[in-house]
Amino acid sequence: MRRTLVVTDLDGTLLESGRGVDDLVRSVVRTARDRGALFTIATGRIFPSARAVALAAGIECPIIAGGGAVVGTPSGEVLSQLYLDRGVAGAILGMVGKGAYRYAFVGGRILTDTPGDHAIRYSESLGVPIEVVDDLEPRVGEQTSHIVLRMPPDRAEALVGTYASAIGASARVTRTLPHLIEFVNPLASKGRALGFLCSLLSVQMKDVIAVGDAEADLDMLDAAGVGVLVANAPPELRTRVKHVTRRPGTLGVLEVLDTYLPVA
Repeated sequence: MRRTLVVTDLDGTLLESGRGVDDLVRSVVRTARDRGALFTIATGRIFPSARAVALAAGIECPIIAGGGAVVGTPSGEVLSQLYLDRGVAGAILGMVGKGAYRYAFVGGRILTDTPGDHAIRYSESLGVPIEVVDDLEPRVGEQTSHIVLRMPPDRAEALVGTYASAIGASARVTRTLPHLIEFVNPLASKGRALGFLCSLLSVQMKDVIAVGDAEADLDMLDAAGVGVLVANAPPELRTRVKHVTRRPGTLGVLEVLDTYLPVA
């Protein structure tokens, strides 16, 4: 029997800014399930943070975390994991220096050597503690899934291309949010992880409905049978997809369900 899989980005899409998992989010998950579809999330958050959201929202399918670097179950089993090369991780930090707030995701932990109020807010938004260390460079090792830089949006926009050119094919460089630049294994992407997940669930890619709001979601939207941006996505991305909702965030995801999974 053919099954539909609905996969949605988290921050800015299923979860709106400043809001956690609430009754509206849980109703989205229930609505998809009641209409016969599987439902999951694909997020740039580290796996422990994404897993906590999945459990709170009632998601039962395996989830995509770390921008596609991790696929795992809400119960905690890791099914697929990609890491940055240790030398590449060190080279990234050396290239960046301390001109930005820096975070390394190592073995399921978040480390920073640029502490401050921003780190506290970031920790609160992810629901995961951030550990302060003297220097990140000697701490990145074989289990560094990604490195994240936080800076003003205009500076992130100006630098993301520079960093991508400098690091070449050694890492995938994207802006996951206007103020965040992320470095991951070059094979890690939401689209690739979605293909792996579909093979696990015996779902065809043409039967996937994918929803997002950012550049990091585009390869997932392209890979899916139906790819949709919610209304709060940056205007420059809208020309790159066929479908854009009228409503933002969580309400936009509900709009997608009503459009592509109507009540029988």
